[in-house]
This record gives sequence, structure tokens and C-alpha cells, in this order.
Amino acid sequence: MKPLAVDAVIVGGGIAGLWTLSHLLAAGRTACLLEKSALGAGQSVASQGIIHGGLKYALDGTLTQAARAIADMPARWREALAGGRPDLSDARQSTDSQLMWIPRGLGSRFLGLVAAKAGRADASRLDPSEWPDLFRHSPFKGQIVRHGEPVLDVPSVLGALRAVCDPFIRRLPEGGLQLERTGNGRYCAVIGDKLRLEAEKIVCMAGEGNAELIARAGAGNDVATQRRPLHMLMLRDAPGDLYAHCLGRGYSPKLTITTHYDRHGGRIWYIGGQIAEDGVDWDEQTLIAQGRERLATALPWLDFSACAFAGFRIARAEPKTRFGHRPDAPVVREWGNLLFAWPSKLAFAPALAETIGQRVGHAAALNREDLAAALKVLDVPDVATPPWEGAAWK
Repeated sequence: MKPLAVDAVIVGGGIAGLWTLSHLLAAGRTACLLEKSALGAGQSVASQGIIHGGLKYALDGTLTQAARAIADMPARWREALAGGRPDLSDARQSTDSQLMWIPRGLGSRFLGLVAAKAGRADASRLDPSEWPDLFRHSPFKGQIVRHGEPVLDVPSVLGALRAVCDPFIRRLPEGGLQLERTGNGRYCAVIGDKLRLEAEKIVCMAGEGNAELIARAGAGNDVATQRRPLHMLMLRDAPGDLYAHCLGRGYSPKLTITTHYDRHGGRIWYIGGQIAEDGVDWDEQTLIAQGRERLATALPWLDFSACAFAGFRIARAEPKTRFGHRPDAPVVREWGNLLFAWPSKLAFAPALAETIGQRVGHAAALNREDLAAALKVLDVPDVATPPWEGAAWK
């Protein structure tokens, strides 16, 4: 095979990988993305679509590094949704802001935190007349705070990014990708007998798949990974739309609920928060039982008896940290001409793309038209379906 010289090959078609590809193309780089299955399969399509702005990470009364690092991300996403770069105007925004509902006795602490610690001008207490329908005629006596963190329909974001980056996105055939070390100690991307891509940088953004790529490159002693699993709860035929965190006595939301719609128009609640972390050690039956109990406690005026439930396991893949904690910001680790990258949060995709863009030069001999023509030997990947589409409801 004649080698093709490109600036970058991105391995992994999640939102962070696609955003990075769009950033490199906009900067004039010759780049492509390779995905082994469907775009977003794994962590992206299993996310709740929340574009965090840091408020969740300031709930303990301190403005943490994580809260500072992520504070600007909602604005960056809104620019793209309004037709900026990348143009995500075709993506669907489920809501422009979320709620936190706070039982009586906890509200003063939280609102003081917003004013004194988080400094968030986009967080405000709602008057009862402004409460969502599920709360307006309820016996709820606490407080509800609105904060400006949007929730997006993830498959539509993936579709919009695919449209922006076409025709430089392709699906790997059976046998996948080989990282072949060349005589100068660099790696090239070999795709069976179809393509040989000699890239200035090979950017590995494959989520859990990064661990396998690290092992293939022999970089395991220097680029270690970790997994933080979740057991998400799903509820079908939900009683209404809700995008909210339920706060308790601790600093992690007891429940984080986002609303989605399946292909038949059915309303789904996708539920994370503390229950998803606790549920890692539970089987699905226990998760559902606990979910029913916690929903009854948090929203006792609603009837969930006719709802169907299911669980979904997902593992967040990250670079290893000293105590196994979630990284506070995107991480990029370098091994030769390989970059191993993790966004750590969906919201950080723009920041990670810029970081990688600073490390990818413009030295490719191949022009984009020739690269697009060469890539036609590979298929175009579909967009992954969200977990509730294949759920076994109980």
C-alpha cells in the first residue's frame, strides 16, 4: 500500500472525537476519524446530555478546580448550537436550563453557596408560580433553583457533527486498526490491506478502547487508565418532562433526571446521580426497587405504578488518577506521535479539541480531496442509538 501522509488520524467517534475533527479541519489540517462501530457508541450516547457549568461541583461550599475549569463550557456549546463553529444548529436542545429541587431546610444553605462561593449569575430561586407543572400543584414545600446548564439530545448532536465533518469520517472494517511502528520510532495507522495512514499525530479518543490502544503501543507503564462504573436507571411512560437534580443532605445529587423520547414518542426518564453510583453493586432488580423507593421519597405526589423500569450499565473511561477520582479537566497524554485523550465530561469537548489542535502541526503532503477519495474504500458509520431503545423493560 502506498502510505498517505496526513496531519492527524483520530481513533474514536464519540462527541469529543468528532468535535476535535471539526476543529482540526477548520484550522486547515488534513485529518480523518475512524470508528469501529457506530458514532457515539459507548460513553457519548449513554450520557444524559448535560452540559455542566460547574454548579454541581461547588455543592460542598468550595469553588473547586473542576467548577472553575468547566464554568465557560455552556457558553461555548451555545455558540455552536446557534450556528457557530462547529455548526450544531441542526442538533436538538431538550432544555436551556435545569432545576435543582431542594427540600425544606436545605435551601438557605444552597442559595448562600450560589451567592458566596459559586458566584453563578445564572442560578436563581424560582417563585412557586414559576415551578414546572410536576411541582406547581404539589405539596412540595422546599425551594427550586434554576441554573443555566442545557441538556442536549445526544444522537442529534452526533448527527450534526457527522454532517459537519463528512467525508472524513469512516468505519473501521472487521480486523480494525493496527498501530505499526516504523523505522523512525513513530506509529502509523494501518487498516487491513486498504489504507496506510502516516500521521503526524494519531489521536486516540476511544473511551474504554484507549486501554487496548495503549497496550498495543506498549505505553502501559506511562499511560495508565481507570474505569468508574455507573448503573443508570431508566423509566418509561414518565409522568411529565423533568430536567433536574434532587438534593439531599449530602453534596452529590440523590437523583439527576433528564427526559428523553424514544422512537415511538414514549417519554423516558434517564436517571443518574447517587443512585447510579450506589447501583454499581446492585443487580437490576435491586436497582429498580431502590429507584422506585427513592422516587417515591423525592416525588411522593406522583404515581409511578404504571411505569416500566430498566437498568443500564456504563463505565466512564479515564486516565488513572492517584486516588481514582474523576479528573478535574480534559487530559491528553503523549507517547511518541500518539496522543491519548479523555474529555472527562461531555461538556469539555470544545476545550479538549483546542488542546489537541495546539499539538497537531500542518505538515501533510496529501491534500484533502485526495484523502476524501482514499477514504471511500471504507464505509460511513451510523449514529448509535441510546440505551433505552434496546431496554428490556420490567
